[in-house]
Amino acid sequence: SLGNGSNFMKVLSMIPISSFAKQKLKEWGEKNQLILSIHWYPSGGTLGHLDKVTVEQYVAMGKKESADLMASSPIWVSEFCMLLPQDTAKYLAQFTNAGSPCTTYWQYTDTQYTQSFGWYKYPPEVKQYGDPVDVLGIVNDKAWAAYEPTVADGTYWGAQITGSGGGQTGVLSKVK
Repeated sequence: SLGNGSNFMKVLSMIPISSFAKQKLKEWGEKNQLILSIHWYPSGGTLGHLDKVTVEQYVAMGKKESADLMASSPIWVSEFCMLLPQDTAKYLAQFTNAGSPCTTYWQYTDTQYTQSFGWYKYPPEVKQYGDPVDVLGIVNDKAWAAYEPTVADGTYWGAQITGSGGGQTGVLSKVK
C-alpha cells in the first residue's frame, strides 16, 4: 500500500529506506522496469485507509509516491474489494477515469462452477453440514470431517480462509 495510504503504513514509512534502495528504485524506474502496485481498502481498521480518501485522491497519492521514489513509474491499483458486482464495476471505472492505467479487483470467481463466492468448492456431502470454515475462520467440525478426505484425494479444494470469499462473476459487463 502507499506510505500515506493508512495509519499503519504512515507508521511504517517513518523508517526511511536506504539511499542505496532509493537510487535503485530511481534507476529501475528510469528504465521503465517498475510498476507501483497499490491496494485500496477504504474501510477502517489497522490497514484501512485514512478517513475520506477518495479514488481521485488515492490515485494522485500513488502517482506522487511513484514520482518521488520511482521516476514516475506507472501505478497499478492491483487490489480492491467491494461486496456487490455493480459497486466493483463502478470503482473499476472510477480508478480508470482518475488516471490509473491498470486496475484489478479482488476477486473474480466462476461462481457457477464453484457454487460458492470464492476459490473453493465443496461437494454435497460437505455442504449438507454447512461450510467447513466460515468467514470469521471458525471451523465447522462436522463439515470439516466430511471435507478433509476430499482435499486429501484431490477431488475438492480450498476453503473460505485468508480472503478467498467475496468472489464475483459478471463484473466487467457492468462497467460504464
